[in-house]
Amino acid sequence: MLHSVRRELTRCTTSRVHAAAISSCEKGLNSSKALQIFDRMKKRGVEPTVITYSALISALEKCGQWKLAMDVLEEMKRDFGTNVIAYSAAIAALSKGQQWEMALNLFRELQGTGASPSVVTYNTTMTALEKGLQVSKQRVALG
Repeated sequence: MLHSVRRELTRCTTSRVHAAAISSCEKGLNSSKALQIFDRMKKRGVEPTVITYSALISALEKCGQWKLAMDVLEEMKRDFGTNVIAYSAAIAALSKGQQWEMALNLFRELQGTGASPSVVTYNTTMTALEKGLQVSKQRVALG
């Protein structure tokens, strides 16, 4: 299947197909392939969309690559500004990486833009804070 997707991407000039391919990498936990598809897409002159950026951030989140996810979010913000779905995916990446303070700051940044966080954004932020509380409790317990 991956071979047929690769052939299709060679001919494709739309970001929609690239976003689908990146999403399949997310499900297969293959962030390096997702990054390759994204880079190849840009080299071919296909402009990334909020959807392709969000798919890449989600793929990076699933693979525990929160630093790269934040880099991609920053690039997306320069091109498109604020997007609740992308922010939610980035907050999830930070949560998975136990970066609860950064997750909370990103949530506050989103609120500061005037965008309305979604239920997913709230839940993801709460999960990050819960993980942070567990780490804090462990530190207190261990002295």
